[in-house]
Amino acid sequence: MLNLMLKAAYEAGCFLIENKNKLTDIKIEEKGKNDLVSDIDRGAERVIRRILREKQGIPILGEELGGKVNAEEKFIIDPLDGTTNYIHKIPYYGVSIGYEKGGEICAGVIYDPERNVTYYASENGGSFKIENGNEKKMFAKGKNIEKSIISMGFPFRANGKINKFLQLFGDFIFETHGVRRMGAASLNIANVADSVFDADIEFKLAPWDIAAGIIIAKEAGCIFRDHKGKKNYMKTGDILVANRKIYETILRMVNDV
Repeated sequence: MLNLMLKAAYEAGCFLIENKNKLTDIKIEEKGKNDLVSDIDRGAERVIRRILREKQGIPILGEELGGKVNAEEKFIIDPLDGTTNYIHKIPYYGVSIGYEKGGEICAGVIYDPERNVTYYASENGGSFKIENGNEKKMFAKGKNIEKSIISMGFPFRANGKINKFLQLFGDFIFETHGVRRMGAASLNIANVADSVFDADIEFKLAPWDIAAGIIIAKEAGCIFRDHKGKKNYMKTGDILVANRKIYETILRMVNDV
């Protein structure tokens, strides 16, 4: 199962790299304000679906081509997380594939095509990073809040939360080493697992944005919750993932706004 997911993520990433210089000839649409989609997204999803269909009978839920939302067992895929970055030639976007069974995410793969870096995890199997052919096991190292760096996602699907986002952004600037808004939630989460970021806070994400990241972060020792400290993130789309040293502090700051 995991090997198939790794293959699908890599092949989709290659498709994205091969097509990134053809964007002037590609039709770009707006699904909503600041929510872009292109034929590249759909093409990458077709690549993933073709490979995952080797596991016949397992439904696929994808961002662009849909699927069975309520299936007991399914792959949950985002063929291009960070479409706006990709369209504007900002090299921070990824491919995300999660495998869910019985309401739990059991395996996940996130691929960063620009750096040719893969993050993956399986239930009770650990969380790993492959870079330049070298594989390492990840475990999120804790820092004090004042030495931490935080990533945040802009709540473009929830305009009503913009004031909370801006206040939190300001609060974290003064309490930490800095805040980054990178534009690809899956890579943000993977970077928390890899101790590049110390926490990631996102608003109103969809299941395909976070499915793979959930298990990658958890298997790396991170805490993954919604903004209330509960496990309702797949329903609310509001996430807080952090290393264990600063999780309680971050949660308190989020709830103080």
